[in-house]
Order: sequence, then structure tokens, then C-alpha cells
Amino acid sequence: MIFVKNTILEGFNNELEIIDLTKGILGNFVNGFYRTEKGSGRLPIENKSVRSLLKVLDRPKTLEYIGELPAAADISCSEECQGVANDGTHWFIAQDKLIHGGLASRGIENVYPMQFIPPDLKKMGYNHFGDLDYYQGNLFVPLEGEDHGLEARVLVFKVPMERPLPNRLALIGSAFLTPAPHGSAAWCAINPLNELLYTSDFSSDFLYVYRWEFSSTDVRCELRLIHLGNFALFNEKGEPLKLRRIQGGVFSKNGHLYLVSDDRDSHGDSGIHGFDMITGRRFLHKYVEYDPSETPPEELEGIDIWDLDSGLAPGMSGQIHLIMLDNDEVDLSGPDDDDIYFKHFRVPRGDEDKI
Repeated sequence: MIFVKNTILEGFNNELEIIDLTKGILGNFVNGFYRTEKGSGRLPIENKSVRSLLKVLDRPKTLEYIGELPAAADISCSEECQGVANDGTHWFIAQDKLIHGGLASRGIENVYPMQFIPPDLKKMGYNHFGDLDYYQGNLFVPLEGEDHGLEARVLVFKVPMERPLPNRLALIGSAFLTPAPHGSAAWCAINPLNELLYTSDFSSDFLYVYRWEFSSTDVRCELRLIHLGNFALFNEKGEPLKLRRIQGGVFSKNGHLYLVSDDRDSHGDSGIHGFDMITGRRFLHKYVEYDPSETPPEELEGIDIWDLDSGLAPGMSGQIHLIMLDNDEVDLSGPDDDDIYFKHFRVPRGDEDKI
């Protein structure tokens, strides 16, 4: 028990309050979401064993910035670039109104158009894809129409099994993000350890948590999103933490959440924030260089996790990948010339399995 207690304390930088093991290993410090009726049983560990708990607490303590590729790139997917995901062989890059795809071995300079906002939703006023996520053959894509007073949605597209990928994605489901009003959804991601979908408002101290399911009829397939509750975020000391301008999010295979924030009011708070999803405490903050003072400002956008030290994507390496958007002035006479900087980060050598 002493070993377990010390390991837990070390996992939280010895910032936890005194642990009373008479309440059980988990009962002392799990996030309040798991204590609600809908959240109970959703703990993102394989089982409630000590070994599973300690595995989740084993995570990287820092990230090493290793460079940009491409950098200052004005390419097909750079204009209003919002998000990034992968299926193990292909990149999927979201602009505000278009999703691109393409082989990692050819680089993101060679991704090609695959999916616009569906015409019926575009006609309603939906105009902004966010940071997307790939999970079990599907792309989960947040869609906003906040400028038109519309509730945010999540769209699910089936990624074809054919290789190379065809120039299309099949829409298999669309559902509102409730409870209303919920117009903001810059990102969504699925935790592989409990298969729940998470998203948030643009600035928030909590996450919305959803169970998702498909129901099929002879006519169509429908997506259902069931709101299970809200998941509070805390800093390393367990104090409520509000992140501003949350632009992207992704889960690691070990169930850790990495959020991107480009807080213009508190510039030093911007960058990558890693959260333990048992307690909701932040365990990592990596500042990412960008310039919010430009006109228009640079933005940190989507984030993805993919171990590229194997050389699968030539010129790229590391495990965490983040898009920085260099916005240009809107020119009504022609297309804009936004550039992207694809920033890459590595966890310490030997810690690759912790990501």
C-alpha cells in the first residue's frame, strides 16, 4: 500500500491532498464526473485494478520541440486550416469548409480534397469544420454555424477501406451537441479507453462528455449523442483551470488528453496542455511559440498523435504534431494566402509508450 500511495503521489508531482486509502485506491481523487449517475462506470482504465491505475499515471513529463515541416507553406490545405488526424497511413486535414486526405508518405503538401460541408447543412448556415478525430474507421468532425445562431454538430464520415483512398468520404451520421445552447465546437476527440466523445466550448473550465451510437433503418443510418455530463479541468494543484481559445484536442492510446490553447490574453499559457483523465488534473504544459500580435493574429489549431520516428512520413518525426496557422488579410478580389507551420514534438527517448 505504501508503494501504491507513493507512486500515485509521484504521478501527480506530490501535489495531491493527503490520500486516505480507507476510501479505496480510486475513491479519494477521481473526477466528479465519475461520481454522477451517468458518469459512473466510465472510468478510462481497463479495470479497477491497481496495475491499470498505475499504467494510466505513467505519462510523459515533458515534450521536446523538434521543428517544423512544412514551414510557411501556402499549399492546398493551408487556407483556414483547422485540424489534423490520421488513420495510420493517411493524413486527414480539415479546413473550415473542406476535408483533405492523402498518404503520409507523400507529405501533407500532396493531400487532396475529399469532403465539403454537406450542401443541406451549408444551406442552413453551417460554415466551419473544427479539429477532427479518427476512430475505428470513422472520422468524427465537429461543425459550427455559430455566426448564424446554429447549434454545433458532430458529423461522422466513413473512411473507405480501398487503398489508395478514393476522392470521397461517406457521411453516415450527424447529431447536435446538446445541451443547448452549445454553438461552439472547435474540436472533438474520442478516448479509446472508454470510447466516449469529448468536446468543449471555445473557452472553458470543463469538457462535455457524450456516449455515441449508431441506429440504422432501411433508409439511413443515424448518429445519436447522449450527453453524460461535464468533466471539470484542474491545474497541477487541483485548482479549477479555465483554458481560453481551445483550438484542438486529441487522446493518446493511453487515454491522456492533449488540448491546444492560443490564449491571447495570457500568451504564456498558450500551447499544449496534457490532462490525466482520471482526476482531470493537468500534468503537462508545453508552451508553443506563435505571434498573436500580428494582424491578423497567428493561431494554434489542430493537434494529432502519431509516432513518426519510423520514417513513415519523410522529413517528419516525433509523436505529437500541431498546426500553426499564419493568417493573411482577407482579399475580396481573390483567394487568401494563409500559410501553415506543421510543428512536431517528441516525448523523451524511452517514453514513447507513455504517449
